[in-house]
Parts: sequence; C-alpha cells; structure tokens
Amino acid sequence: MSIQSEARFVDALWDWGFLEGAFANPHIRLSDVDGTVEVNGRFLYIEAKGPRTRMPVGQDIYFRRRIDDGRSTVIYVWGQPGCPEAFQILGCMQDPEWCDLDRLFEAVCDWSNWAESQPRPQALSPCWPGCQQLGTRFSRN
Repeated sequence: MSIQSEARFVDALWDWGFLEGAFANPHIRLSDVDGTVEVNGRFLYIEAKGPRTRMPVGQDIYFRRRIDDGRSTVIYVWGQPGCPEAFQILGCMQDPEWCDLDRLFEAVCDWSNWAESQPRPQALSPCWPGCQQLGTRFSRN
C-alpha cells in the first residue's frame, strides 16, 4: 500500500482512547499493525520499528500469540521507513538478523509461495457466545 495523500491518511486515523476500560484487564490497549495480508487462509503481519527500538511488551505478547494459531506469521523489521536494517521472523529466528529491502522482499515472497502451496486451514468461529444477539440489542428502531 502506498500512501497517496499524507493529509487524508492522517485525517482517517482513529483515536481508540475511548475504548480504555472496555477490557477486563485495565492495562490492555488496542494496537496497530503496520502491514498485514491474507493468502489462502494464512496471515502475514509485519511490524516495523525504528533502529534499535524495543518492541513494546504488550505488542510483542500480541504478535507472539498470533503465531500460536499456526495460521499466522509475524515479521518484525527495524530501520528507517524504506530502509530496513534488521528483521526477525517470530518462531523461526532466535534473534534479529541483518536485512535490506531485497532480503525482506525475498522473505515475503517465500512466505507467499509457501502460503499458496498449503491446504487452506479450517475456519474457526468468528463469534463469541452471544455476539449474534448484538445486532438485535443495538438495532435502530
């Protein structure tokens, strides 16, 4: 995705602060994802940070739990925008390794080819008990 208009991009950003207190654990906050794609029922998440920046603990927990489902792959990338210096594929690499745009591109291509070659995973239920009743509870009559 390329940003066509920085002003329109910034204007479309939501402030999710109003959801503070919506979660049973008061320390939970929503997180953004820098890049994500689905290929054949498999999900790739890419999270980029500045050079030598630590991943926030909550975000790291979130992404590490995403890979537990066996359908998701997470790549952390460090560097300036458009100029990666290191990357780490969670669950595959113990530590970050050097990379540039070509190496990152190659890793994403490899993932895409792998995802296309896999059988589509069985769908999981998108609902929690009671979620289907939300539509009737909040209908505008």
